[in-house]
Amino acid sequence: MAKKASGGRKAADAAKDVTPQDIDSSDDANAETDMQSDGPSQRDVWIRGFFMLVFAILFNFAQTLLVIAAIIQFISLLITRKPNKVVTDFGDQLAVWFQQVARYQTTVTDTKPFPWSKWGEALDHAEGTSSQ
Repeated sequence: MAKKASGGRKAADAAKDVTPQDIDSSDDANAETDMQSDGPSQRDVWIRGFFMLVFAILFNFAQTLLVIAAIIQFISLLITRKPNKVVTDFGDQLAVWFQQVARYQTTVTDTKPFPWSKWGEALDHAEGTSSQ
């Protein structure tokens, strides 16, 4: 019976040993957990990283297309003395795509550019949504 009483005293003494710092640190741990639940999960960040890598590769490929389009446009200007409408339209759509990739890469928007969205569709800057 004495053991039970001393066991109860140890629990009561342990409860008395809790300091205000212990309470503050447990509140900090709860706050950290709350903050982590507000943001994207670890998996979401890795998936976004994968798409960022894919778009970096596509961006480099698109730069090559831009150089080819510029050469074709220059040749067209030399021959016809006016811009080729098809190349001009393609260049305009490519510029929109470059902008969309840059905005996705820098996390301005979560909307993925072509091929995950419509080609040449301009996005609204404020919302990251389609303006059409």
